[in-house]
Amino acid sequence: MNGTERRTAALIVALNLLSIGLLLDRDIFFTDFDGQWRLCAYALRGLDPYPLIGVAPPVLVDVGVIPRGWGTAPWGLILGNLFYAGFLPIDDAKIFFVVMNFILLTATAVLFYLETKSHWAMILFACPASFFISTVTGNAGGVICCLLLMCCLLRERRPILKALMLSLAMIKPQVALAFCIFFLLERRWKILLTAAAIDLGAWLISARIVERTPIELLKEFFGANVGGGSQFAGIFTLIVDNPMHSIALSMIVGAAFILTLRKKIWAPCLASAFWSYSYFNEFFLLALPALECVRLKMFRAAIVLHVGETLWTTIALWHRRMLELGAHNFFIDNRLITEIFRLEAWFEVRTIFCLIIIAIGFVMRQPSPPPSPPSPRSPQSPPPRSPSPPPTPSTQPSPPFQSATSSQAPPPIFLLCQPAPPQSPSS
Repeated sequence: MNGTERRTAALIVALNLLSIGLLLDRDIFFTDFDGQWRLCAYALRGLDPYPLIGVAPPVLVDVGVIPRGWGTAPWGLILGNLFYAGFLPIDDAKIFFVVMNFILLTATAVLFYLETKSHWAMILFACPASFFISTVTGNAGGVICCLLLMCCLLRERRPILKALMLSLAMIKPQVALAFCIFFLLERRWKILLTAAAIDLGAWLISARIVERTPIELLKEFFGANVGGGSQFAGIFTLIVDNPMHSIALSMIVGAAFILTLRKKIWAPCLASAFWSYSYFNEFFLLALPALECVRLKMFRAAIVLHVGETLWTTIALWHRRMLELGAHNFFIDNRLITEIFRLEAWFEVRTIFCLIIIAIGFVMRQPSPPPSPPSPRSPQSPPPRSPSPPPTPSTQPSPPFQSATSSQAPPPIFLLCQPAPPQSPSS
């Protein structure tokens, strides 16, 4: 590593640690876990969980009350048990969740290193703030990002395994849907159809267990008070009052963005960050385009992509807490201060970051500049050598990560991002 790379790596690790420290100042430990675990636990016990959201006292005392604002897709009532382990007591399920999170993180980091042969793969995955925060809060966003990243990296191989990863990630369709659109544009029918079959099967099983029809279960899901507020509304929250209209506009922009960059596997990672879910839990997906930025020597862009949103979000949350404490001390209406800060800081910072993501994507899309022409020879320069005979074609295959244009150019990080060479006609 040269000096610039060492400084970039040190800054990335330092900013991640700062982000983790700022968020751990708040009471966030497993704040998301209980509600998701109870949804899965009620479903496994044969009770429809959607009408029970927010109902107290609990129907089953050993399970408890599902908090208002919590929800999951109908197929998530079954597949979600692979994350939240509704078949275990809640204390054991939390241990299962943490262990499974770091197993998947390690598997993703090792796979990235084996595929890229780059030490940066280990640096970007050594201390990811967004993944750590997602794990601490008991949210499956981090492991879903791991599944999607592995699905991207192995896109051309083992379609059944990638379909399984995509189907599990569809527990959060607001995160995984961008990848479905990418695979649709790439015509990866086997991956898409297999993933759809797995989710449909889980949906049918959940409907059978709770004794509802699949359509009834879907209507209950959409009718439940799932909550989430404006954090689902994408980058148009500041200019569109209706959250559903904002989501629709963000998804249209995201789909157009993916279509423009359809040959780039990191395009859905960028689109997923701004089109319908703008929270720090799932920004771990930006590790893939950050790795590509490192290859292109765009170190500042790599820093912004990998830790920028997490750092800005944690500072916003910490500053919001300071404002609330100050409002309490100076007898100012807390709700008014919180609302002003939410509109003027949270949405603005998030929107600015999303626009930066789009700009970085288009910069990464631009081809590398051609090499500068050699300077003309001076009269005192020695005469040029006689041209050497052209090399004979070799039948040996080139190394998988060797650049096709120049040995000095940085090799492509992902072989799967390059179009397949045309097959020569058989004799």
